[in-house]
Amino acid sequence: MLVIPDTFTDRMQELHGEQGVAWSEALPKLIADSASRFDFSPQAPFSNLTYNFVLRATRSDGKPVVLKASFMKEELSREVSVLRAFEGRGAIQVLDADEEWGVALLEGADPGTPLSIIDDDARATNIFCEVFRRLHLLVPTGRLYPSMKRHFAAIERYRKRFDDVSIAAPLPESWVENAEECLEYLITTTSENFLLHGDLHHENILRQGEEQWAVIDPKGIIGDIHFDTVQYLLN
Repeated sequence: MLVIPDTFTDRMQELHGEQGVAWSEALPKLIADSASRFDFSPQAPFSNLTYNFVLRATRSDGKPVVLKASFMKEELSREVSVLRAFEGRGAIQVLDADEEWGVALLEGADPGTPLSIIDDDARATNIFCEVFRRLHLLVPTGRLYPSMKRHFAAIERYRKRFDDVSIAAPLPESWVENAEECLEYLITTTSENFLLHGDLHHENILRQGEEQWAVIDPKGIIGDIHFDTVQYLLN
C-alpha cells in the first residue's frame, strides 16, 4: 500500500487540523479505490507536495497520468471545470474526476518540465505569450466562477480583522488604501471579462511533447485578461 510522506501529513495538520490528518491517513484507500475505478497503477507522489496530494500513475495502455486528490474538494472541482473549459486551448486534459471523492485523473505531461528551465528569458516569454494567446475565452455560460473582487476578498477580511483600534495593524494604512483604490480602478476600467487561469506562472506551464506546452493548476477567476500576466511577471 502507498505510504503517505510524514511531511505531507504534517502540512495537512498545519492547514486543516485533525481533519487534515484524518484525510491524509485515509489517502491510501482513496487512491486504491480510484486506481480500481479509473484504471491506473499508482507510482510515486510528486516531491513538492503542498496543498494537494499529487501522484504519478500509469494506465493499462501505458499512458502516463496524474491523480490529484484534494482536501479542498470545492477548489478541485473548480479546477476541473476550468481545465474542461480550456480543453483544446492548451490546458492539460481531464480524463476523469469525482467531486464527492475529491479526486481528478489528469493527462500526464510528457516530459513535463516547467517553463522555468528555459534560461533565455526572451524565448521563455515568447512561449508564455503563445500559451496566453490561445488559452483565454470569454466567460462561459452554465458555471459560476469568482469575480476579481471576490478573489481579493482578503483585503476586506484584513480591514474587518483590524477594525478594533486596540489591535495594531501590520501594514501602513496608506498601503492598504492604495491597494483598495488600485483594485477598484482596475475593476471599473475592465472592458471585457474573461475566464482566467489565475496563477499562470512558469511552474504551471509544462512541456508537452517536443514543441507544445500545456497549463496546469488553474484557479478560475473572472476578470481582465491582462491579470494573467501578473504572476508570470512577478516570477
